[in-house]
Amino acid sequence: MITKTLFHGSKKKGLKALHAAASKNTIAFGPAIYCSDDRSVAAAQSGAVVIYKVRIEGPVEGVIEFDRPLSQATETAKNAVRTFLRRYKLLSLLDEEDERIDFLQDRVNRELIRRGVQYPAKTLFNRVLAEEGVWLMRGEMHGMAKSGLVDRGTQWVILDDAHLSILGEQPLCPN
Repeated sequence: MITKTLFHGSKKKGLKALHAAASKNTIAFGPAIYCSDDRSVAAAQSGAVVIYKVRIEGPVEGVIEFDRPLSQATETAKNAVRTFLRRYKLLSLLDEEDERIDFLQDRVNRELIRRGVQYPAKTLFNRVLAEEGVWLMRGEMHGMAKSGLVDRGTQWVILDDAHLSILGEQPLCPN
């Protein structure tokens, strides 16, 4: 079981819950709730006006470490990725022995765009993963994806908001 207190930077004050599907952040890993254990990283999120202190809790089996090859993932995670790739006829893109999830997402995105799919590939990917029991992706972004303070340290990408609760709301700049 993973239990962790994290921080989430938000554009909206007064929220009672956070919803992964409502996220407009589709650039890094698709719609999800992006958190950090470093408050300053959460505060650096684009447009953030408030910080939410949150608690996540869920089974280790439902986690993908995106800075490790898929071959090192749990069976739940591997099966979720395979389910997505089978559903969209993309199994040929998978190399489990040397496959980081962020690199796979990029190839899937390019292939679906090439096929003329209009719906965002990362949204499709995250929905299938969550349906198949993956609730969290975490790890450090590779060097090419890092863009400064906002990407420093471990990223916590919550796909299934049932595993997250808000502990409190804090001003962006603590007094």
